[in-house]
Amino acid sequence: MHRPMGETVIAWEEVFTVGTDHAVITWETPDAPGETTVYIGPSRAQLEKRVLAFQETYHWAEVTGLRPDTRYWYQVETNGVRGPLGSFRTLPAPGGRHLFSLALFSDCHISAGIGSGDPNERYFGKLLTHARELLLHGLEDARRRGVDLAFMPGDITEAALPEQYKEVRDEVLPAFGNLPCHICPGNHDKYERRSPGGQGVGARGFWEYLGKSRNLYKSVRYHRHQFLLLDTAVRDIDHGWINAQQIDWLTQTLNHNGQHPVFLLLHHPVTGPDLWHGLLNPGRFRKAVRAFPNIQAVLCGHMHRCLVAYGAPEETPYIELPATVQFPCGYAIVRVYENGFTYNAYKVSRPDLVDKSRNRIIFGAVGQAIYTRYAAGGVGDRNLARTREGLIHRPVLFEVFVRLRRSEARELCARAQPSPGAAVAPAEQGDRVRVVLGRHASWVDATDLRRTLEYQFGLRASVSQDGGYNLPPRFRKLWGGTG
Repeated sequence: MHRPMGETVIAWEEVFTVGTDHAVITWETPDAPGETTVYIGPSRAQLEKRVLAFQETYHWAEVTGLRPDTRYWYQVETNGVRGPLGSFRTLPAPGGRHLFSLALFSDCHISAGIGSGDPNERYFGKLLTHARELLLHGLEDARRRGVDLAFMPGDITEAALPEQYKEVRDEVLPAFGNLPCHICPGNHDKYERRSPGGQGVGARGFWEYLGKSRNLYKSVRYHRHQFLLLDTAVRDIDHGWINAQQIDWLTQTLNHNGQHPVFLLLHHPVTGPDLWHGLLNPGRFRKAVRAFPNIQAVLCGHMHRCLVAYGAPEETPYIELPATVQFPCGYAIVRVYENGFTYNAYKVSRPDLVDKSRNRIIFGAVGQAIYTRYAAGGVGDRNLARTREGLIHRPVLFEVFVRLRRSEARELCARAQPSPGAAVAPAEQGDRVRVVLGRHASWVDATDLRRTLEYQFGLRASVSQDGGYNLPPRFRKLWGGTG
Protein backbone atom coordinates (compact mmCIF):
# COMPACT_ATOMS: atom_id res chain seq x y z
CA MET A 1 0.00 0.00 0.00
CA HIS A 2 1.25 3.46 -0.84
CA ARG A 3 0.74 6.49 1.32
CA PRO A 4 -1.33 9.39 -0.02
CA MET A 5 0.73 12.31 -1.31
CA GLY A 6 -1.57 15.14 -0.33
CA GLU A 7 -0.20 18.30 -1.93
CA THR A 8 3.51 17.48 -1.51
CA VAL A 9 5.56 16.53 -4.56
CA ILE A 10 9.36 16.31 -4.59
CA ALA A 11 10.55 18.39 -7.56
CA TRP A 12 13.95 19.22 -9.08
CA GLU A 13 15.82 16.84 -6.78
CA GLU A 14 19.54 17.17 -7.61
CA VAL A 15 22.76 15.75 -6.16
CA PHE A 16 24.63 18.92 -7.01
CA THR A 17 27.89 18.75 -5.06
CA VAL A 18 29.92 15.67 -4.12
CA GLY A 19 33.18 16.16 -2.23
CA THR A 20 35.54 13.87 -0.37
CA ASP A 21 33.64 14.24 2.91
CA HIS A 22 30.34 15.94 2.08
CA ALA A 23 27.52 16.20 -0.44
CA VAL A 24 24.84 18.78 -1.18
CA ILE A 25 21.38 17.66 -2.32
CA THR A 26 18.70 20.19 -3.25
CA TRP A 27 15.00 19.88 -4.06
CA GLU A 28 11.74 21.81 -4.00
CA THR A 29 8.24 21.12 -2.71
CA PRO A 30 6.15 23.77 -4.52
CA ASP A 31 3.39 25.26 -2.35
CA ALA A 32 4.00 22.65 0.36
CA PRO A 33 6.57 23.80 2.95
CA GLY A 34 7.90 21.11 5.25
CA GLU A 35 10.99 19.61 6.81
CA THR A 36 14.27 19.01 4.98
CA THR A 37 15.09 15.39 5.75
CA VAL A 38 17.74 13.11 4.27
CA TYR A 39 18.22 9.40 4.90
CA ILE A 40 21.82 8.44 4.17
CA GLY A 41 24.10 5.47 4.79
CA PRO A 42 26.62 2.99 3.34
CA SER A 43 23.87 0.62 2.16
CA ARG A 44 20.17 0.79 1.44
CA ALA A 45 19.60 -1.19 4.65
CA GLN A 46 21.60 1.26 6.80
CA LEU A 47 20.09 4.70 6.30
CA GLU A 48 20.46 7.28 9.05
CA LYS A 49 17.76 9.93 9.27
CA ARG A 50 18.96 13.53 9.37
CA VAL A 51 16.47 16.38 9.75
CA LEU A 52 18.23 19.58 8.67
CA ALA A 53 15.51 22.26 8.50
CA PHE A 54 11.79 22.88 8.98
CA GLN A 55 9.02 24.65 7.07
CA GLU A 56 10.97 25.11 3.87
CA THR A 57 9.79 25.07 0.27
CA TYR A 58 13.32 25.21 -1.16
CA HIS A 59 15.37 22.45 0.42
CA TRP A 60 19.14 22.55 0.82
CA ALA A 61 20.66 19.48 2.47
CA GLU A 62 24.38 19.44 3.09
CA VAL A 63 25.44 16.08 4.45
CA THR A 64 28.83 16.05 6.18
CA GLY A 65 31.05 13.49 7.89
CA LEU A 66 31.31 11.23 4.84
CA ARG A 67 34.33 9.10 3.93
CA PRO A 68 36.37 9.58 0.74
CA ASP A 69 35.86 7.27 -2.22
CA THR A 70 32.84 5.62 -0.61
CA ARG A 71 29.46 4.80 -2.03
CA TYR A 72 26.47 6.18 -0.11
CA TRP A 73 22.77 5.51 -0.46
CA TYR A 74 20.35 8.35 0.14
CA GLN A 75 16.69 9.37 -0.01
CA VAL A 76 15.16 12.81 0.65
CA GLU A 77 11.86 13.39 2.42
CA THR A 78 9.42 16.24 3.07
CA ASN A 79 6.02 15.94 4.72
CA GLY A 80 6.33 12.15 4.69
CA VAL A 81 6.83 12.10 0.90
CA ARG A 82 10.10 10.59 -0.30
CA GLY A 83 12.19 11.23 -3.34
CA PRO A 84 13.81 8.38 -5.26
CA LEU A 85 16.19 6.06 -3.46
CA GLY A 86 19.60 6.67 -5.00
CA SER A 87 23.33 6.40 -4.50
CA PHE A 88 26.51 8.37 -5.20
CA ARG A 89 30.24 7.92 -4.61
CA THR A 90 32.32 10.53 -2.82
CA LEU A 91 35.53 11.83 -4.38
CA PRO A 92 38.81 10.12 -3.49
CA ALA A 93 41.22 12.12 -1.34
CA PRO A 94 44.09 13.48 -3.49
CA GLY A 95 46.72 12.47 -0.95
CA GLY A 96 48.98 14.36 1.42
CA ARG A 97 48.14 17.35 3.59
CA HIS A 98 45.51 19.89 2.67
CA LEU A 99 47.48 23.07 1.87
CA PHE A 100 44.87 25.72 1.07
CA SER A 101 41.53 26.38 -0.62
CA LEU A 102 40.53 28.97 -3.17
CA ALA A 103 37.12 30.28 -4.22
CA LEU A 104 36.10 31.10 -7.79
CA PHE A 105 33.36 33.63 -8.60
CA SER A 106 32.74 34.00 -12.30
CA ASP A 107 30.36 36.07 -14.42
CA CYS A 108 29.01 38.19 -11.57
CA HIS A 109 27.78 40.99 -13.89
CA ILE A 110 27.52 43.73 -11.27
CA SER A 111 25.07 46.14 -12.90
CA ALA A 112 24.34 49.12 -10.61
CA GLY A 113 20.76 48.64 -11.82
CA ILE A 114 21.69 49.17 -15.48
CA GLY A 115 21.40 46.39 -18.05
CA SER A 116 23.10 46.03 -21.41
CA GLY A 117 20.29 44.45 -23.45
CA ASP A 118 21.84 41.02 -23.05
CA PRO A 119 19.50 38.22 -24.25
CA ASN A 120 20.65 36.27 -21.18
CA GLU A 121 18.55 38.63 -19.08
CA ARG A 122 15.55 38.54 -21.40
CA TYR A 123 15.42 34.82 -22.17
CA PHE A 124 17.67 32.85 -19.83
CA GLY A 125 17.14 34.01 -16.27
CA LYS A 126 20.07 36.36 -15.76
CA LEU A 127 19.23 38.14 -12.47
CA LEU A 128 20.92 41.52 -12.84
CA THR A 129 18.82 43.07 -10.07
CA HIS A 130 20.22 40.43 -7.69
CA ALA A 131 23.79 40.35 -9.06
CA ARG A 132 25.52 41.84 -6.03
CA GLU A 133 23.30 39.92 -3.60
CA LEU A 134 24.12 36.59 -5.22
CA LEU A 135 27.85 37.29 -5.28
CA LEU A 136 27.96 38.38 -1.64
CA HIS A 137 25.95 35.32 -0.55
CA GLY A 138 28.40 33.15 -2.46
CA LEU A 139 31.27 34.93 -0.73
CA GLU A 140 29.70 34.26 2.69
CA ASP A 141 29.24 30.61 1.75
CA ALA A 142 32.87 30.31 0.64
CA ARG A 143 34.15 31.95 3.82
CA ARG A 144 32.23 29.39 5.87
CA ARG A 145 34.03 26.71 3.88
CA GLY A 146 37.39 28.12 4.94
CA VAL A 147 38.88 29.51 1.73
CA ASP A 148 42.24 31.28 1.79
CA LEU A 149 42.08 33.35 -1.40
CA ALA A 150 39.66 34.11 -4.23
CA PHE A 151 39.66 34.68 -7.99
CA MET A 152 37.15 36.38 -10.29
CA PRO A 153 37.87 35.37 -13.93
CA GLY A 154 35.95 38.03 -15.79
CA ASP A 155 32.60 39.67 -16.46
CA ILE A 156 32.77 41.35 -13.10
CA THR A 157 30.62 44.18 -14.48
CA GLU A 158 27.63 44.04 -16.80
CA ALA A 159 28.69 46.78 -19.21
CA ALA A 160 31.87 48.44 -17.89
CA LEU A 161 29.97 51.58 -16.91
CA PRO A 162 31.54 53.92 -14.32
CA GLU A 163 28.62 53.26 -11.96
CA GLN A 164 29.24 49.52 -12.19
CA TYR A 165 32.97 49.79 -11.55
CA LYS A 166 32.17 52.06 -8.58
CA GLU A 167 29.80 49.42 -7.19
CA VAL A 168 32.53 46.81 -7.49
CA ARG A 169 35.04 49.13 -5.81
CA ASP A 170 32.79 50.44 -3.04
CA GLU A 171 30.38 47.56 -2.31
CA VAL A 172 31.87 44.30 -3.58
CA LEU A 173 35.64 44.25 -3.06
CA PRO A 174 35.47 45.62 0.52
CA ALA A 175 33.28 42.60 1.42
CA PHE A 176 36.29 40.35 0.79
CA GLY A 177 38.03 42.02 3.73
CA ASN A 178 41.41 40.39 4.33
CA LEU A 179 40.66 37.58 1.85
CA PRO A 180 43.00 38.15 -1.13
CA CYS A 181 40.99 38.50 -4.36
CA HIS A 182 42.57 38.46 -7.82
CA ILE A 183 40.69 39.40 -10.98
CA CYS A 184 41.04 39.37 -14.73
CA PRO A 185 38.68 40.94 -17.30
CA GLY A 186 35.89 39.43 -19.36
CA ASN A 187 34.27 40.72 -22.54
CA HIS A 188 31.64 42.73 -20.62
CA ASP A 189 34.41 44.48 -18.69
CA LYS A 190 35.80 45.95 -21.92
CA TYR A 191 32.58 47.39 -23.28
CA GLU A 192 32.80 50.99 -24.44
CA ARG A 193 30.56 51.72 -27.44
CA ARG A 194 28.48 48.62 -26.65
CA SER A 195 27.56 49.93 -23.21
CA PRO A 196 24.22 51.74 -22.79
CA GLY A 197 24.67 55.18 -24.38
CA GLY A 198 28.20 54.24 -25.39
CA GLN A 199 29.36 55.33 -21.93
CA GLY A 200 31.47 52.31 -21.00
CA VAL A 201 35.01 52.89 -19.81
CA GLY A 202 36.22 49.41 -20.76
CA ALA A 203 39.60 48.24 -19.52
CA ARG A 204 40.30 51.73 -18.17
CA GLY A 205 37.87 50.90 -15.37
CA PHE A 206 40.29 48.28 -14.07
CA TRP A 207 43.08 50.75 -13.38
CA GLU A 208 41.01 53.86 -12.68
CA TYR A 209 38.47 52.29 -10.31
CA LEU A 210 40.04 49.04 -9.17
CA GLY A 211 43.65 50.14 -8.89
CA LYS A 212 44.99 47.56 -11.30
CA SER A 213 48.00 47.95 -13.57
CA ARG A 214 47.55 48.50 -17.29
CA ASN A 215 48.71 44.94 -17.89
CA LEU A 216 45.61 42.97 -17.01
CA TYR A 217 47.39 39.62 -16.95
CA LYS A 218 49.55 38.58 -14.04
CA SER A 219 51.10 35.82 -11.95
CA VAL A 220 50.15 35.05 -8.35
CA ARG A 221 52.21 32.74 -6.12
CA TYR A 222 50.71 31.03 -3.08
CA HIS A 223 52.18 28.12 -1.08
CA ARG A 224 54.61 27.13 -3.86
CA HIS A 225 51.75 27.10 -6.38
CA GLN A 226 51.46 29.52 -9.28
CA PHE A 227 48.25 31.04 -10.64
CA LEU A 228 48.44 32.72 -14.05
CA LEU A 229 45.58 35.09 -14.91
CA LEU A 230 45.23 35.93 -18.59
CA ASP A 231 43.43 38.76 -20.35
CA THR A 232 41.41 37.28 -23.22
CA ALA A 233 38.92 40.16 -23.59
CA VAL A 234 38.86 42.52 -26.57
CA ARG A 235 37.24 45.97 -26.58
CA ASP A 236 33.58 45.85 -27.66
CA ILE A 237 33.90 42.29 -28.99
CA ASP A 238 32.48 39.18 -27.35
CA HIS A 239 34.99 36.78 -28.85
CA GLY A 240 38.22 36.25 -26.97
CA TRP A 241 41.80 36.61 -28.18
CA ILE A 242 45.23 36.05 -26.62
CA ASN A 243 47.78 38.34 -28.22
CA ALA A 244 51.36 37.38 -29.01
CA GLN A 245 52.72 39.41 -26.10
CA GLN A 246 50.70 37.37 -23.62
CA ILE A 247 51.59 34.08 -25.30
CA ASP A 248 55.29 34.96 -24.97
CA TRP A 249 54.80 36.00 -21.33
CA LEU A 250 52.88 32.80 -20.61
CA THR A 251 55.59 30.60 -22.12
CA GLN A 252 58.42 32.43 -20.34
CA THR A 253 56.61 32.35 -17.01
CA LEU A 254 55.92 28.63 -17.30
CA ASN A 255 59.57 28.00 -18.23
CA HIS A 256 60.80 29.95 -15.20
CA ASN A 257 58.36 28.23 -12.87
CA GLY A 258 60.20 24.92 -12.74
CA GLN A 259 57.98 22.04 -11.67
CA HIS A 260 55.74 23.87 -9.22
CA PRO A 261 52.00 23.21 -9.79
CA VAL A 262 50.26 25.79 -11.98
CA PHE A 263 46.61 26.79 -12.42
CA LEU A 264 45.62 28.92 -15.43
CA LEU A 265 42.64 31.30 -15.23
CA LEU A 266 41.05 33.16 -18.13
CA HIS A 267 37.59 34.30 -19.11
CA HIS A 268 36.98 32.62 -22.47
CA PRO A 269 36.94 28.84 -22.91
CA VAL A 270 39.54 27.33 -25.19
CA THR A 271 37.91 23.96 -25.93
CA GLY A 272 34.51 22.83 -27.12
CA PRO A 273 31.98 24.35 -29.51
CA ASP A 274 31.91 28.11 -29.93
CA LEU A 275 28.32 28.86 -28.94
CA TRP A 276 28.95 32.04 -26.99
CA HIS A 277 31.85 33.63 -28.86
CA GLY A 278 34.80 31.78 -27.35
CA LEU A 279 38.51 32.26 -27.96
CA LEU A 280 39.35 32.88 -31.62
CA ASN A 281 42.91 31.53 -31.39
CA PRO A 282 42.69 28.55 -29.01
CA GLY A 283 45.33 26.67 -30.98
CA ARG A 284 48.03 29.15 -30.02
CA PHE A 285 47.12 28.79 -26.36
CA ARG A 286 47.12 24.99 -26.43
CA LYS A 287 50.42 24.92 -28.29
CA ALA A 288 51.99 27.21 -25.69
CA VAL A 289 50.94 25.07 -22.71
CA ARG A 290 51.34 21.61 -24.22
CA ALA A 291 54.88 21.10 -22.91
CA PHE A 292 54.05 21.78 -19.25
CA PRO A 293 52.61 18.73 -17.46
CA ASN A 294 52.69 20.61 -14.13
CA ILE A 295 49.61 22.57 -15.25
CA GLN A 296 46.92 21.25 -12.92
CA ALA A 297 43.83 22.76 -14.53
CA VAL A 298 42.58 25.52 -16.82
CA LEU A 299 39.66 27.45 -15.30
CA CYS A 300 37.40 29.79 -17.27
CA GLY A 301 33.98 31.42 -17.26
CA HIS A 302 31.95 33.10 -20.03
CA MET A 303 29.71 30.15 -20.87
CA HIS A 304 27.59 30.37 -17.67
CA ARG A 305 27.61 26.61 -17.25
CA CYS A 306 29.29 23.69 -15.49
CA LEU A 307 31.41 21.64 -17.88
CA VAL A 308 34.65 19.68 -17.75
CA ALA A 309 36.58 19.00 -20.94
CA TYR A 310 40.19 17.93 -21.50
CA GLY A 311 43.03 19.61 -23.34
CA ALA A 312 46.77 20.22 -23.51
CA PRO A 313 48.84 19.11 -21.76
CA GLU A 314 47.31 15.67 -22.16
CA GLU A 315 44.40 14.90 -19.83
CA THR A 316 44.45 18.32 -18.16
CA PRO A 317 40.93 19.30 -17.06
CA TYR A 318 39.55 22.46 -18.69
CA ILE A 319 36.84 23.55 -16.29
CA GLU A 320 34.02 25.95 -17.16
CA LEU A 321 32.67 27.73 -14.08
CA PRO A 322 29.03 28.45 -13.23
CA ALA A 323 27.85 32.06 -13.23
CA THR A 324 26.82 33.60 -9.93
CA VAL A 325 24.19 35.76 -11.67
CA GLN A 326 22.35 33.06 -13.62
CA PHE A 327 21.19 29.50 -13.04
CA PRO A 328 22.67 27.54 -11.38
CA CYS A 329 23.78 30.73 -9.57
CA GLY A 330 26.97 29.06 -8.47
CA TYR A 331 30.56 29.43 -7.40
CA ALA A 332 33.37 26.90 -7.02
CA ILE A 333 36.04 25.89 -4.52
CA VAL A 334 39.37 24.24 -5.33
CA ARG A 335 40.98 22.47 -2.37
CA VAL A 336 44.69 22.01 -2.95
CA TYR A 337 46.62 19.13 -1.38
CA GLU A 338 50.25 18.07 -1.50
CA ASN A 339 49.44 15.48 -4.16
CA GLY A 340 46.55 16.98 -6.11
CA PHE A 341 43.33 18.91 -5.72
CA THR A 342 39.56 18.65 -5.65
CA TYR A 343 37.11 20.88 -7.50
CA ASN A 344 33.51 21.41 -6.36
CA ALA A 345 30.82 23.68 -7.73
CA TYR A 346 28.11 24.88 -5.33
CA LYS A 347 24.84 26.66 -5.71
CA VAL A 348 24.74 29.95 -3.80
CA SER A 349 22.71 29.35 -0.62
CA ARG A 350 19.77 31.35 -1.92
CA PRO A 351 17.68 28.56 -3.43
CA ASP A 352 14.78 30.99 -3.91
CA LEU A 353 16.91 33.02 -6.33
CA VAL A 354 18.23 29.89 -8.02
CA ASP A 355 14.62 28.89 -8.65
CA LYS A 356 13.72 32.41 -9.78
CA SER A 357 16.47 32.31 -12.40
CA ARG A 358 15.40 28.88 -13.68
CA ASN A 359 11.75 29.94 -13.86
CA ARG A 360 12.64 32.82 -16.18
CA ILE A 361 13.97 30.51 -18.89
CA ILE A 362 12.17 30.94 -22.21
CA PHE A 363 9.79 28.23 -23.53
CA GLY A 364 8.44 27.46 -20.06
CA ALA A 365 8.89 23.95 -18.70
CA VAL A 366 10.56 22.71 -21.89
CA GLY A 367 13.11 25.50 -21.76
CA GLN A 368 13.76 24.85 -18.08
CA ALA A 369 14.41 21.17 -18.75
CA ILE A 370 16.84 21.87 -21.58
CA TYR A 371 18.64 24.78 -19.95
CA THR A 372 19.03 22.96 -16.63
CA ARG A 373 20.90 20.16 -18.36
CA TYR A 374 22.98 22.66 -20.30
CA ALA A 375 23.92 24.97 -17.40
CA ALA A 376 24.19 22.49 -14.52
CA GLY A 377 25.85 19.75 -16.58
CA GLY A 378 26.35 16.39 -14.95
CA VAL A 379 27.66 15.61 -11.48
CA GLY A 380 31.07 14.98 -13.11
CA ASP A 381 31.02 18.48 -14.60
CA ARG A 382 30.58 19.98 -11.14
CA ASN A 383 32.96 17.81 -9.13
CA LEU A 384 36.34 16.15 -9.69
CA ALA A 385 39.55 15.09 -7.94
CA ARG A 386 43.08 14.97 -9.31
CA THR A 387 45.14 12.46 -7.34
CA ARG A 388 48.81 11.69 -6.81
CA GLU A 389 49.10 9.69 -10.02
CA GLY A 390 47.72 12.57 -12.07
CA LEU A 391 44.46 10.67 -12.57
CA ILE A 392 41.20 12.61 -12.86
CA HIS A 393 38.29 11.12 -10.91
CA ARG A 394 34.81 12.37 -11.82
CA PRO A 395 31.63 10.99 -10.24
CA VAL A 396 28.84 9.69 -12.44
CA LEU A 397 25.13 9.10 -11.93
CA PHE A 398 22.72 7.00 -13.98
CA GLU A 399 19.11 8.17 -13.83
CA VAL A 400 16.10 5.86 -14.08
CA PHE A 401 13.03 7.73 -15.30
CA VAL A 402 9.80 7.71 -17.27
CA ARG A 403 8.05 10.50 -19.18
CA LEU A 404 4.32 10.73 -18.46
CA ARG A 405 1.44 13.13 -18.74
CA ARG A 406 0.97 15.26 -15.63
CA SER A 407 -1.98 13.31 -14.18
CA GLU A 408 -0.22 9.98 -14.79
CA ALA A 409 2.96 11.34 -13.21
CA ARG A 410 1.16 12.39 -10.06
CA GLU A 411 -0.48 8.98 -9.76
CA LEU A 412 2.87 7.20 -10.19
CA CYS A 413 4.54 9.43 -7.58
CA ALA A 414 1.85 8.38 -5.09
CA ARG A 415 2.15 4.69 -5.96
CA ALA A 416 5.94 4.86 -5.56
CA GLN A 417 5.72 5.88 -1.87
CA PRO A 418 7.69 5.18 0.23
CA SER A 419 9.76 2.92 -2.00
CA PRO A 420 11.29 3.39 -4.48
CA GLY A 421 10.19 7.02 -4.05
CA ALA A 422 9.93 9.56 -6.86
CA ALA A 423 10.71 13.12 -7.92
CA VAL A 424 9.44 15.17 -10.85
CA ALA A 425 10.95 17.65 -13.24
CA PRO A 426 9.86 19.09 -16.59
CA ALA A 427 10.62 16.93 -19.61
CA GLU A 428 11.96 18.14 -22.95
CA GLN A 429 8.52 17.36 -24.41
CA GLY A 430 5.99 20.06 -23.57
CA ASP A 431 3.09 17.81 -22.57
CA ARG A 432 5.18 15.45 -20.43
CA VAL A 433 6.68 15.28 -16.95
CA ARG A 434 9.91 13.49 -16.17
CA VAL A 435 9.42 11.18 -13.17
CA VAL A 436 12.75 10.13 -11.66
CA LEU A 437 12.57 6.82 -9.80
CA GLY A 438 16.24 6.32 -9.04
CA ARG A 439 19.68 7.81 -9.55
CA HIS A 440 22.70 5.56 -9.01
CA ALA A 441 26.48 5.61 -9.15
CA SER A 442 26.35 2.17 -10.77
CA TRP A 443 24.93 1.30 -14.20
CA VAL A 444 24.20 -2.20 -12.90
CA ASP A 445 22.04 -0.88 -10.06
CA ALA A 446 20.23 1.48 -12.43
CA THR A 447 19.39 -1.28 -14.90
CA ASP A 448 18.36 -3.62 -12.06
CA LEU A 449 15.97 -0.93 -10.83
CA ARG A 450 14.56 -0.54 -14.33
CA ARG A 451 13.75 -4.25 -14.47
CA THR A 452 12.17 -4.10 -11.00
CA LEU A 453 9.98 -1.17 -12.06
CA GLU A 454 8.84 -3.04 -15.15
CA TYR A 455 7.76 -5.95 -12.93
CA GLN A 456 6.31 -3.85 -10.08
CA PHE A 457 4.54 -1.08 -12.01
CA GLY A 458 4.45 -2.35 -15.59
CA LEU A 459 6.61 0.63 -16.62
CA ARG A 460 9.01 0.86 -19.51
CA ALA A 461 11.58 3.07 -17.79
CA SER A 462 14.69 4.53 -19.39
CA VAL A 463 18.24 4.79 -18.05
CA SER A 464 20.56 7.62 -19.00
CA GLN A 465 23.79 9.05 -17.65
CA ASP A 466 23.20 12.46 -16.14
CA GLY A 467 24.92 15.33 -17.84
CA GLY A 468 24.55 18.42 -19.92
CA TYR A 469 24.55 19.16 -23.57
CA ASN A 470 24.91 22.20 -25.75
CA LEU A 471 22.03 24.47 -26.57
CA PRO A 472 19.79 23.15 -29.34
CA PRO A 473 19.45 25.18 -32.56
CA ARG A 474 16.20 26.93 -31.59
CA PHE A 475 17.92 28.36 -28.50
CA ARG A 476 20.99 29.40 -30.46
CA LYS A 477 18.87 31.38 -32.94
CA LEU A 478 17.67 33.56 -30.08
CA TRP A 479 21.12 34.04 -28.71
CA GLY A 480 22.70 37.47 -28.90
CA GLY A 481 25.95 35.83 -27.88
CA THR A 482 27.25 38.15 -25.20
CA GLY A 483 28.11 35.53 -22.63
